[in-house]
Amino acid sequence: MATVYRKTDKGRNEIETRANRLLPRLRSALIVIDGQRSDEQLRGMVAGDFDATVEALLGGGYIEVVSVSDPRGQPRAAPTTAAPAAAPAAAMPPPPPAAPADPRQALADRKRQAVRFLTDRLGPAAEGAALRIESARSPLDLGGALEKAEALLRQMNGNATANAFRAQFIELPLG
Repeated sequence: MATVYRKTDKGRNEIETRANRLLPRLRSALIVIDGQRSDEQLRGMVAGDFDATVEALLGGGYIEVVSVSDPRGQPRAAPTTAAPAAAPAAAMPPPPPAAPADPRQALADRKRQAVRFLTDRLGPAAEGAALRIESARSPLDLGGALEKAEALLRQMNGNATANAFRAQFIELPLG
């Protein structure tokens, strides 16, 4: 059976603030869990013992089960221990957020979206670039971190992915 996990509010907060100082292997796994990939897809992206890592994140309240599919691909309801989802995570992507009026919020949003882009395409290999992006405190710092992330994408995934990243995160004005 394929299980899909997503970050809880606590998990999203941990990615943004590092408040609980998760072990690097747990943080790397938490970064790639997105509410869309199944455990089978994630297994190849998470270093070490996947089952132990997921159990630790579940037990710590960082992730929750979104759905479970039987081998024929038929979705089943998530176990009752997980919070009910308003809609299946894979059914429809959320609409793009409106541009925030607050420049600090715009910076935080850009950082979050860039990290998501990187982790979706590079998995745990994105951790260093993601850390640089997350630690950026100004648009200038963020620009430098995004340029380095673009170079990493170009090296690992080729020009098309790097160019898409540049168009989405570097060439667009912040806010």
